[in-house]
Amino acid sequence: MWKVRGTPLLTHLRARAYGIFFIAHFLASWPLTLAQVPTLEELAGDWTKISTLRDTPSLSNWQGSVGTNHAVVDTTAFIAPPFVGSPSMVTLRVNGEAVELDTVRWAVYAACRRSKPIVVGDLRLLVTSELRMAWNDSALLWKIQFENVPTDHADGNTRESADERHTLEFSVQAMARRRHEMGWLLSEGLPTDPSDFQTAMVFPNESGQRAMVMHADTLSEAVGGFVFVDPQPGAWAWVADEQERNRSAAVGTVELSLPSGTPVTVRLVAAMGPPASGLPGTAFEEMGLRLEGYAAHFDAHFQGARDGWDAIWHEAFTPAPPSSPLPPPSPPRTFSGHLPTLITQDSSLRRLYYMSALSLLATGRTSLSAFSHGVPGLSSFVTGFGNTCWTRPGHLAPAEIECVKPARPRETLHTPVYIGATAQFYWDTSLRVLLTALLDPAAMRRYILTMLSLEEQGFERSFGLDGMTGEPLGYEYAFNAHSVFTVIATYVRVTNDTALLGLKIGTAERGEGILTVGQRLEEVALDWRRRRVPKPGSKGRESEAGRAGPMPGGGLRTMSGSDAEGVEDREIMSWHWPGDRRRSCNTRTSESEEFAESPPPKGVLGLEGAVGTVDEDGVSRGERAPEDDEDDDGYFYIADYGPRPENFLECVPTYIHVVPALQAANVEITASLATLRSAEGNRSGAVRLEKMARRLARETVEHLYMGGGAGTWGCLYPDKEYSLVPVRHIVDFVYVSRGLALASKACAAIDKAHGLAGNSTPLIPPAIAGAMSFFFHDELRTPSWTRALSLYDELNLKVPRPHSILRPDHGITGAFDAWAALAVEALAYNDEGDWDEALEVLRSMAAATQDGPFGQAHEVTEMTQSAFKTIRGFTRFAADNGGSFGEVILRGVFAYNPPFLAPVEETKPFKGLERAIQDGGQGARGGLFATLEGLRTPWGMASLEIGGGEEESGGVQIKDLKSYT
Repeated sequence: MWKVRGTPLLTHLRARAYGIFFIAHFLASWPLTLAQVPTLEELAGDWTKISTLRDTPSLSNWQGSVGTNHAVVDTTAFIAPPFVGSPSMVTLRVNGEAVELDTVRWAVYAACRRSKPIVVGDLRLLVTSELRMAWNDSALLWKIQFENVPTDHADGNTRESADERHTLEFSVQAMARRRHEMGWLLSEGLPTDPSDFQTAMVFPNESGQRAMVMHADTLSEAVGGFVFVDPQPGAWAWVADEQERNRSAAVGTVELSLPSGTPVTVRLVAAMGPPASGLPGTAFEEMGLRLEGYAAHFDAHFQGARDGWDAIWHEAFTPAPPSSPLPPPSPPRTFSGHLPTLITQDSSLRRLYYMSALSLLATGRTSLSAFSHGVPGLSSFVTGFGNTCWTRPGHLAPAEIECVKPARPRETLHTPVYIGATAQFYWDTSLRVLLTALLDPAAMRRYILTMLSLEEQGFERSFGLDGMTGEPLGYEYAFNAHSVFTVIATYVRVTNDTALLGLKIGTAERGEGILTVGQRLEEVALDWRRRRVPKPGSKGRESEAGRAGPMPGGGLRTMSGSDAEGVEDREIMSWHWPGDRRRSCNTRTSESEEFAESPPPKGVLGLEGAVGTVDEDGVSRGERAPEDDEDDDGYFYIADYGPRPENFLECVPTYIHVVPALQAANVEITASLATLRSAEGNRSGAVRLEKMARRLARETVEHLYMGGGAGTWGCLYPDKEYSLVPVRHIVDFVYVSRGLALASKACAAIDKAHGLAGNSTPLIPPAIAGAMSFFFHDELRTPSWTRALSLYDELNLKVPRPHSILRPDHGITGAFDAWAALAVEALAYNDEGDWDEALEVLRSMAAATQDGPFGQAHEVTEMTQSAFKTIRGFTRFAADNGGSFGEVILRGVFAYNPPFLAPVEETKPFKGLERAIQDGGQGARGGLFATLEGLRTPWGMASLEIGGGEEESGGVQIKDLKSYT
């Protein structure tokens, strides 16, 4: 037989044929998988009456963002870092009257709005606008349609009418400015002197010319401009707007004869930015050429806005080259990874997953140099963007909408709108890190290194990073340590990038030398130990105050407690300017007692019951574990994070000091660090950390659970009585359920790995877990959403109640979007991994996406069945925390939660993946049939399956696993 290089020819041909078949099958399978991904048009919202909403659509384009308001044409918060546009850009009047908004529709590439009919004789004039952002550029594109529609009369006849003439008046404001050097706070605010701008207005008097308005900022290189695309019809009258002269606005008026049933379209372009050449005196010439280019090719740019989003959406689910778990970026790709494809007939779950992914993508940017380490085109994500309702003459807003009417326009107008334009908050980032680590691990790695490289005011004393400068922002959030640990740990688990842990960071020496990422991770995980509460009678009681120290510098803060008394909802947020002191956790001042008349104190350290007794909730009161004496230095393990509400939930003044959620979060990350030490072979370190986690968990339940089967928790105030103040908040339900459940699994795994006689008792007694779920259903859950703070919380029952708790993200009127997702996962944790009930709740939340992407919060009322978007409390229209829904589906429903230092056995990769899902993947899944295709794991590209064709859905199964080599 003929041979090829020693191989029988037939065998060689068969092998080659099989190889070709395999490659062809692999390549062909991805288009088939992508066909399961919904189109952006499918994910667009419904046409919605503005009377049922409190927010209107916002858009982004990977360069910046823009919001709309309660007007048919106008925009607000046009941002293309480092430039910002006018808070109000276009005002439209018809026949001298403002045009009232009726319905809106969001798509990720377009904001569509329709007016209420303007009745003139037998005709109704309808105005419809569609706004798009030019793809990856700082320009806006409008199509505005005017149409006369015959009126239907009571006799059922439609009467024809002659053409009606209407007077259209456009007032355009092309202001553009560079942001203030200190950030988005813009302390100089809007100009009040016309000399702040140079203005060039082209008011053509001949038909065939385009009307153009341009403004140049004298304080920076910023230039803004407007152009009316369609040639001058000959009847326009342009004048400078005397009423708005301090903003250099221009007003154009035209009389048009509109035939019945024949629409007329007006097209507009607005742009801003610096002169490309940088040469002095060329600003208007260059902006004019740029506007002419957009006008000449308007339709191509208008379509390009959608095509750009289609391309980025397609790429997000297209695998990068399958060479390793952590592929390098391969231009022209935007992402270094991809998201798995969910295939299911469950329409609610499908919409939640893909809207979660789209919400994350909406916050994507390629314009933030600090996060891309100066490399153009690399992706990063911001916390959120959107609207603040801002009114001026001619803008109508429903009476119940409280709009922002700043008392100090030069200082505060921009602040709430723009602070999220380039910021990544640590806490929010931790709520979507699994999705981001799969989609773009290289971006996640860059972010981690940027964050850990901060020197003086690092993440310990700020709430986030500015993507333009890389500098820290604001004050400390008490949840920072858990957030930073979660970001690093999840990234390492998903990518198996163990080299990161050994990487040295920073330039300043700490102790004996520069720390590695792994050492910094341990510092973060054990940060709680420096905040521990002193025991009664110990020396620590006298020296505890101020351990964390104050935070220098200026920044923002929020009002709360007595500061917020009598404040209107629009004033919930207030701001510090440079020169004020930033507030950090554990900073004691004379104001520390301002928060509230707390409920009557209840002493808890010394609870009723004999040592070792167990109450009705399954809590062992006063019992000591053998390891307690090993670390008896006069302090408890529970940690005090200080007296300032702004370091916690901002708007709940009683949620301070020793809060349950943070104690459980500390248990979780301490146990997680123990699993890392165990994987490294450090038995003694793992066992010691496990003991610490167990003791902290026991103290949390013993001292902070309210008891009585209520399923609620309290905050411990380290005053003379050690008062326990009840707070009925979702954040405790989420973090206690999750933290103690995950820590229980981690501790059990460590005991098993090291042959220890482990304690099989869960860290949270089942009776308490069940009571917590009952509390969620009884006091927090609504038909399609949840509240963050119970209506039965003592703050809401006070007279008068603090106005701050009306905030929809953390108060009684709604919930931060991530809380809704994580509450569903908490239900499953409390039900020992059974997802039947949790899936039912999860499916009900899909209705919240019918008016747009996930945002900062959704509001609920007693009058509405569905949650809706809101502007209350400066809530942002779109936010990255919406990625939490995708995370819950991947990590919870599909049980994908890989371990630290995943052993990638070449001979048994299937077993490694199987172990990664076995802990959480065996419970019931509520009759769900679903497949997850293209999941990048440390062991290979996997497909996971629920249902598997059986009559009743069981746990998660591995359908397929392909090696990267």
